[in-house]
Amino acid sequence: NKFLQLRWYCTVPNLPKKILISSRIKVNHNRRKAKTMVAYSKIVIAGGGVIGNSISYYLAKRHGASCTIIDPVGIAPAASGKAGGFLAKDWSEGSPIGELMSRSFDLHAEQADDLGAEKIDYRRLEAAAVMMASNGSGRKPAGKKLEGVEWADVNVVGGNILGREDTIAQVHPKKLCEAMWNYSKESVGSTLILGKIAEAITDSDNKRIIGVRLEDGSTVDADALIVACGPWTDGARSWFGSEVEDKMPRMYGIKVTFYSCYFSTMVYFTLNCCYS
Repeated sequence: NKFLQLRWYCTVPNLPKKILISSRIKVNHNRRKAKTMVAYSKIVIAGGGVIGNSISYYLAKRHGASCTIIDPVGIAPAASGKAGGFLAKDWSEGSPIGELMSRSFDLHAEQADDLGAEKIDYRRLEAAAVMMASNGSGRKPAGKKLEGVEWADVNVVGGNILGREDTIAQVHPKKLCEAMWNYSKESVGSTLILGKIAEAITDSDNKRIIGVRLEDGSTVDADALIVACGPWTDGARSWFGSEVEDKMPRMYGIKVTFYSCYFSTMVYFTLNCCYS
């Protein structure tokens, strides 16, 4: 077995490299598995949504590492606290994200065991697709499989089962975020700061992150900065000064593209390191 040391650097000149995560990769039979993360003692996560809290949770669970989450509102402030929490294991099978979706489904089941299914309202269920008539015929679902679908028992003209309990589940997203955060806070002493980052502070050579400055003027020490701001990720471009901002492409937290690699890929790679 051989080990490779990989460091994710941005191709944009003068971008502070310390915002990117390094990892030690174990190579075995041409397959790579994230083994460990480079040690950082002052990890700051910008964003208190499901990504930020997942990173915090697995840093604590797998590595015993604490962090500081900074968010203007708190834990699960936006879609991460209001989404439907629907989980499907194989709906993207054969696509580029198929393996990731399957892994995510399994991880949610593990979290239900570790955190308590009742605390995060995790449950397995079946999913059905129904076709509704627009003429108000009032027909009931055909077939025994859809007899119990009470919310769609009028004007249904057809349907089929999309998945059963082995591939379909649901979780309460806000409760999940809160449970992951509480674990990180109670087990390793992670902290939450209500505020908005205005600037990333670098050393005199502008090569290392040493902290962040908030809009109220206060500062937080950091040797690693992870941006997990969802659709607000693009706003982080301004944290590093106009010279860097002008050279960065636009970034989108919802649309996962290679153009978001300076931030989103860093976050996803960190998750991969923590999950493996």
